[in-house]
Amino acid sequence: MKLSQAVLFASAQAAWPDKFATQKESGLRSSKSASACSSALTEKTDENPIENGFWDCPSLGQDVATIKCTAKCSSGEKNWKKAEISAKCKTPPKIKEKISGVPNGESLRCAEVENPCDALVESTEITMGSLVETFSNAKEHRYDLICDDGENLGTVKCSVKKGEFKSKLDFETACDRFICDEADAFEEYPIGAGEWDCKEKKGKLTCKAVCAWEESLPVRYQISCDSNNGWRIKKNAQFETDMCESH
Repeated sequence: MKLSQAVLFASAQAAWPDKFATQKESGLRSSKSASACSSALTEKTDENPIENGFWDCPSLGQDVATIKCTAKCSSGEKNWKKAEISAKCKTPPKIKEKISGVPNGESLRCAEVENPCDALVESTEITMGSLVETFSNAKEHRYDLICDDGENLGTVKCSVKKGEFKSKLDFETACDRFICDEADAFEEYPIGAGEWDCKEKKGKLTCKAVCAWEESLPVRYQISCDSNNGWRIKKNAQFETDMCESH
């Protein structure tokens, strides 16, 4: 027997309210289940606070079959090997806790780690200079060796793992050098009625004599100064007795 289209349509219409009611009820149960699951999991993570850290729960509050929280540090190093709390979202929710590697008597915490390089720099005496940090990461710190006269002598590295310096420089005493000052030139090499005119290049002074009296015989030798050798005659040492004449 064939049923008419009208009968079939009437039957379908009659079934719609029951179907919608079932879907609505299922949705309400799902929402309640998700809420209960998240609440149960939050209660469990609250029972296990993390000093300087937090529980990361990406699916919390969502309508999912399982929610998992993982312990993480805001900073510092963790004192656990594994720390996870999960919930299977059934009625009631089933909570599972996996926490291991925590020292006896301790709760979960993230300890700030002392940087051995900071302590090393603080305890190292740099003669006539200092170390200025320019870069750092988890493996090493880098410093410029800056002398009191402002000169940068190069890089000093510190290994975080070993807590040791590494450098091609004898950096603790590298700045303990002769400091060249143009004002000292005349005291080192008196030339009578005149003065030394010095030019600086790469930390080295080169000086020529300038006599006050234009008609004076010239001072023919030149002097220089650098941090390694101090003051010395650079050129025409055979004329080191030359002096500026006064009129």
